[in-house]
Amino acid sequence: MSTAIGIAIGFSFKDFITSSVTHILEPLIIKMLSLTPLNNYYNLAAYITQENTMLDIKNFFSALFAFILTVITVYYISKFISFI
Repeated sequence: MSTAIGIAIGFSFKDFITSSVTHILEPLIIKMLSLTPLNNYYNLAAYITQENTMLDIKNFFSALFAFILTVITVYYISKFISFI
């Protein structure tokens, strides 16, 4: 049972981290690189689009709430099963 709990929480945490990197960290890095002098030497404008630089807070919070709900649900299910 503990293996199933670990797997469920692990997959949920993986989705949360992937969402954090994709929707928050990558746009911030792209925005910072576009403001540096590095932009003068390399053609970074080819990689910078409106979709790349826009923070997607909605999907980030969706993944956060899914992670929290998964942890709470798994916790109470494990307590219920250990009670029986």
